[in-house]
Amino acid sequence: MNDGPRIVCLVPSITELLCDLGLSEQLVGRTGFCIHPWEVVREIPKVGGTKDVLMDRVRELEPTHVVVNVDENLKEDAETLATFVPNVVVTHPQEPRDNLALYRQMGETFGRDEEAERLCERFEAAYERAASVERPQRQVLYLIWRDPWMTVAPDTGLPLSSVTLPVMVFVCVCAKFFGRKNKRKRLSRVIAL
Repeated sequence: MNDGPRIVCLVPSITELLCDLGLSEQLVGRTGFCIHPWEVVREIPKVGGTKDVLMDRVRELEPTHVVVNVDENLKEDAETLATFVPNVVVTHPQEPRDNLALYRQMGETFGRDEEAERLCERFEAAYERAASVERPQRQVLYLIWRDPWMTVAPDTGLPLSSVTLPVMVFVCVCAKFFGRKNKRKRLSRVIAL
């Protein structure tokens, strides 16, 4: 492990983003749902799940930073973490273009400004390409979890990494999300559309 921040990330997509920014050597903990890029994260210790964080395990890892998300993690957990982790980094992207601020936030926080700007440039190019093509408006049911089946609402944050960026930019620009504002959908069964 080289010198620098010791990061525990409790947000799967942001774990992937941190790797995209060249911070994999600084990651000392992750949730069991942080599985990408697998070849990098498989050796990083797990600290529970996004909503059932093992506080003693986090404490043992002695992080300097823990990354959380308003929609992904419990406020009570963030408050507990703040009692023993010097820096709790809170994220809350809500629409595709919010990822630009997220990239810059991570870049500034962890000294990866140049890498973050390169990601922003890639995002902008992909977004512009997707937005420049006329497509029919479609309703899309984007499932993010099963057992129970869950989807997103228009205000659900979806941090984008290098893997998810091309797909989600296309979906976000070309489609309306299923659901009403400020409502989360839990699906007890999936109906074939």
